[in-house]
Amino acid sequence: MTDGDLDALARERALAIDRSILLEAPAGSGKTTVLTQRLLALLADVDEPEQVLAITFTRKAAAEMRVRVLAALAGDIDLAHPQAARVRALAARVHARSAERGWQLEAHAARLRIQTIDAFNFSLAAQRPLAASAGPGLAIADRPAELYQQAARRALIEGEAVPAMRRDIDVLFGRLDNQWQRVETLLADMLAKRAHWLPHVLESEAGDLRARIGASLARIVGEQLVLNVATLPATLLASAARLPGVGELAANGASLDAWWALADAALTKSDTLRKRVDARIGPEYKDPANRAHLTAIIDGLAAVPAGERLLRETRRLPPQALAAEDGLAIDVLSRVLTWAARHLQLVFAEAGRVDHVYIAGAARAALAEDGGASDLAIRTGLALRHILVDEFQDTSITQFELLATLVQDWTDGDGHTLFIVGDPMQSIYQFREAEVGLFLRARDAGIGPVRFEALRLTRNFRSRPELVDFGNALFAQVFPTRDDIRSAAVRHTPSQAAREAGNASGQVTLLAFAHGRDDDEAMAVVDQVRALREGGGQGRIAILVQARSRALPIVVHLAAAGFAVRGVDLVPLAEVPAVRDLVALLRALAHPGDRTAWLAVLRAPWCGLTLASLGALSRRRDPLLVQEAISVPERQRRLAADERARLERLRAALAGALVRFGREAPGEVLESAWIALGGADCCPLDELDAARELLGALNDAWARGEWRGIASLEGLLADLYARSGTDEAAIEIMTIHRAKGLEFDHVILPALGRRTRKNEEPLLRWLDLPRADGEPDLLMSPIVAAGERQDHRLGRYLKWLDAERRAQEQLRLLYVATTRAKESLHWIASVAGKEGEAAKPEGGTLLAAAWPALAESVRIVEPGSSRRNPEMDPIIVPPRLARLPAIWRLAPLADRVEASGLRVAREAAEAPEFSWVHATARHVGTTVHHELERWGHQLPPSIAALEAERARHRAMLERLGVPAADLDAAADSVLRALRQTYEDARGRWLFAPDHREAATELSLTGLVEGRLVNVLIDRTFIDREGTRWVVDYKSSQHEGGALEVFLAQEQERYRPQLERYTLLARGLGPEPVRAALYFPLIGAWRVYN
Repeated sequence: MTDGDLDALARERALAIDRSILLEAPAGSGKTTVLTQRLLALLADVDEPEQVLAITFTRKAAAEMRVRVLAALAGDIDLAHPQAARVRALAARVHARSAERGWQLEAHAARLRIQTIDAFNFSLAAQRPLAASAGPGLAIADRPAELYQQAARRALIEGEAVPAMRRDIDVLFGRLDNQWQRVETLLADMLAKRAHWLPHVLESEAGDLRARIGASLARIVGEQLVLNVATLPATLLASAARLPGVGELAANGASLDAWWALADAALTKSDTLRKRVDARIGPEYKDPANRAHLTAIIDGLAAVPAGERLLRETRRLPPQALAAEDGLAIDVLSRVLTWAARHLQLVFAEAGRVDHVYIAGAARAALAEDGGASDLAIRTGLALRHILVDEFQDTSITQFELLATLVQDWTDGDGHTLFIVGDPMQSIYQFREAEVGLFLRARDAGIGPVRFEALRLTRNFRSRPELVDFGNALFAQVFPTRDDIRSAAVRHTPSQAAREAGNASGQVTLLAFAHGRDDDEAMAVVDQVRALREGGGQGRIAILVQARSRALPIVVHLAAAGFAVRGVDLVPLAEVPAVRDLVALLRALAHPGDRTAWLAVLRAPWCGLTLASLGALSRRRDPLLVQEAISVPERQRRLAADERARLERLRAALAGALVRFGREAPGEVLESAWIALGGADCCPLDELDAARELLGALNDAWARGEWRGIASLEGLLADLYARSGTDEAAIEIMTIHRAKGLEFDHVILPALGRRTRKNEEPLLRWLDLPRADGEPDLLMSPIVAAGERQDHRLGRYLKWLDAERRAQEQLRLLYVATTRAKESLHWIASVAGKEGEAAKPEGGTLLAAAWPALAESVRIVEPGSSRRNPEMDPIIVPPRLARLPAIWRLAPLADRVEASGLRVAREAAEAPEFSWVHATARHVGTTVHHELERWGHQLPPSIAALEAERARHRAMLERLGVPAADLDAAADSVLRALRQTYEDARGRWLFAPDHREAATELSLTGLVEGRLVNVLIDRTFIDREGTRWVVDYKSSQHEGGALEVFLAQEQERYRPQLERYTLLARGLGPEPVRAALYFPLIGAWRVYN
């Protein structure tokens, strides 16, 4: 049977709804199509659609699945797709079932249970608010890091008043050299990651926790030694036991010291078998007989294929038992962490906001009762006949256990099925607690009572055969040859190209600079983009980076070369120059002693003092603060007249702000100071949005009670990014993680030879290591105390194992990046090497992971030598001192106009359009208006893009206050209105790009019947015939008959409003004016004569 036959069989078997399936679906294999077909097949069989639950891990994935299902049900099927006939047949079966059971899925799409895991957790927690401690009024914090920091600080401060806790906190400070800031930061970091350690700490007595760690250590050591004895020849082990300082090499923990001694004698510091034996190993090897004996043992180990690897793994083994001092330190840390977690609960309660970890814990509590499953768990599990889980390779242990709880009362043949799909080779979310070993465990041992039929797709429909072949050849060499749950290693499984080979060349290029700089790589990216565009490559071009910081030089060079760039959460808001200036101003207002901030304020464009002037005002180790120095007349006289004028203007502008700061909302004070200084006038237009976003975020934090002074600023900025461009033809730049699940015609991977930043050592290292059966192994190691030895074996083992697991994930990250490309793939990197040696990448980088397979095929060049057309290099102009003129002054407000006899309209505000229905309908109308306003500024999106926006519509409705139970239906109504507008000829005409003087949300003020009136017109333009149209959107809905009567009533109801609009619009020009109402939800149009 060929690979193609196996693939077709797997796709067929995946639709067998009477069995549980684990489907392995590599990149480009059409996983979502299979998942959609399975969901349709299940819907055609169940009594109610709610009996089928599909779980994803991202809102984007949930939205895509929902769009696929709804499109199939609506008949929007790509007839050219090879699965079109099957999808159409399945959709017809669902329609028949819906009609038979009265589901009305077309009108009630919210009955489709397609949810993210977070949404599912929230729904579980909300069903048991008392047991789960999660009330329905709780909201998810936008920036939980600030809450973690608050809780850590309060725990440390309040712990001082509790004698027992004070002793534990003193121990913690002692281990960290009494560095308060470091202790607080590390404690806050632990609170963010409490999903892993908190259940162990809360559910175990101190002795039980130590015992579990000890049992895990003994099991890990024992398994390794049993493997050693089973693999290495007995005669070799008997001989090795006679080496100096070794002893019996048995398969039990009592022999561990002997195994360590053998490993130290036979291996170099870099963990390879010694090629030379001499006295540097130890004084006992001065004896030639001992040297000869060890040489023979090394030769024997080299003759065993796995000999070196086994000895290397043995050398890294932890002790077989938990040391007493480590046990005591874990006890102390457990109590401190529990104390901090309780304070976090208090902070959550005060803020009225929680994080996703809290919700997941609440869901877990809702499903558990007295050590077993709760009624809710049993009821939910049995009510769900079928569960589908997408991207299962990204499951965490907590999520795995939740799923196991839901299915624990299922029995074989009872009609329940579990369908899980994923690709272990694309598991790249360890930082979110993803555990790829759980996929391997589920495949081999099932989940709870559920056992799976394992299937695998092999055909790649995305990439050209040349790219598929490149990936197969590369990853077959660098991926491990076997799966290993403990080290999170997964073997590579090849794919078969479904597309036909092309006749073009150069689909894969590999370029490396010898000792290249960031700018060298950025210019190479520009060259590659230019080559693709000049070569007719008009498809999507994506530049994928491992870390956001690597994108900034590339963005600068592409923009300088004239290419439009669209980034996704790429450029931190703090990197925008206008925001940097605002942050410096905020810090200066908050701290008169912040010398750096004050100098930045004086240097910023609103003041623009020269470096010479700054030096004249204040020098290092100056006894005066900068704020004081600028007010000293003698120092002011050191400046030129122009510079003194600038300084005097700044002092006057900041005088009021310094008094107000700390008493009023920081965003308001900062904004008024910024405007008074001239910051808004000297801010580039493309940076104004970023400045407004910072000011808005400050005010929001103040309003929510989350602003704790300048200490909150770093956390506030951490999650804010500058808005990206909207040009559809722009070059897309994003992280590899962000690109997962996407595809592009051309992919460029720069900075492959650059390291990413290392994380700080945590207070407590821990690992939950899944096993093929039974509960996971649990390992914990406290942070090494300041001044203690650094060769702590348990900590070193955990550090090595963590590094090994990260290295395996690096390989998978490279796989994900490489498999995004459809037509061409381009690697760009820098390598280094000592003189006379072959160049090679820095260890721990993405390129280093692939280097064993690529060393011979990478083209290594000197910086500058690869330039295709150097005269076309972008010109990066060195920044000059940009500043306002010294004579600039804030423009005064216009004098008050005396308008005696002018009557201002005092009529009551127009009644809300939806005052006759419930609030949800009003919010639907608001959202539809907002989206149509966006259409007025840019072309309407495609149907596919429109439906992919459903998640954003849902989030907006949630912010407006739509209840959780109504969110899906409301989002469907918004989507239906927008789709109706898009498909309606009249709707498309409203947003046609050829209209003149087109405007959206146009505000007009004027006199109507002697009264001053202000109106806001939804849409206005001049059509081809020269008529100026004034259009008002009405999101009214009508159910039942007599539609024409309803529309006539609406037309009459809004006649006075449209007459005012018409009168004011006549002042815009000589064109005739016509007014109309447009009803997006029902596709109706009414013109006033």
